[in-house]
Amino acid sequence: MASTQISIFVSWQRYSDDINAILTRFANLLARVPLITEIYLGLSNTSLSERGCQAIAYIIRISKHINTLKLWLNETRISDEGLNFITSELQDLQIKKIELVLASTLISDKGIISFAKGISNQNSQLTNLWLRLEKSSNIKDIGITNLIEALLNSPHLLRLLLVLEECSAVTDKSGERFAELIARHPKLKKVNLLLRRTGTVSYTHLRAHETPEHLVCRLLLEKK
Repeated sequence: MASTQISIFVSWQRYSDDINAILTRFANLLARVPLITEIYLGLSNTSLSERGCQAIAYIIRISKHINTLKLWLNETRISDEGLNFITSELQDLQIKKIELVLASTLISDKGIISFAKGISNQNSQLTNLWLRLEKSSNIKDIGITNLIEALLNSPHLLRLLLVLEECSAVTDKSGERFAELIARHPKLKKVNLLLRRTGTVSYTHLRAHETPEHLVCRLLLEKK
C-alpha cells in the first residue's frame, strides 16, 4: 500500500493553558505519522517558550519529507535560544516554502543569524520565504545583513516577503544589502519589503526602477 502524504494544520492561537506541554504530547503523536509534507502551527499569543520550541524542532526532525513549513509564533515569549532549536533542524531538509512570523517576540540579531544559517546550505531548495519581524526592537543591521547573505546563497529563491516595520534599529546599511540582493540574485522574481517606521532606511538604496526587468519589486517605506 502506498504511503499517504499528509498536511498538518493546527492552530492554538490565544490558547491560555500550557501550550508547551501540549506541543510535547502532539510531537510524540506525530512520530507515528508517515510522510508529512506540510506543517502549519499557529501559536500566536500563547505561552510558548524554549520547551515548546524543542517540541517544534522534534516535529521538523521527524518530518523528513516536509516541503512547506508555516510557524506563527508572534506575540510569544520565544527567544533566540528557542528559535535556534527550530532552525538547527532546517539545514538537512529540502524545504521549499517557509512562512515564519516572529513579530513582537524577544528575538534579536543572534536568532536571525541562527535562522540564516539554517536556510543556507549548498543543497537548499528554498523557493519562497515569508518572514515577518515587525515590532522587533532587538533586531539590528547585523542580523538582517546575515539574512540577506543567506538569501544570496539560496539559488532557487523566487519570492520573498520581508516585514520589518517598526524595527527602529534597522538602517541604510541593511538597505544597501537589500539593493545587492535585488540586483544580484539570478532567479528572484518577486520581492515585497515592508520597511515603514524603521531606523534610517530610505529610498536612496531601494528604488524599484533600478531592479532587473524580470523582477516585480514592491517597496513600502516612509520618505524622510
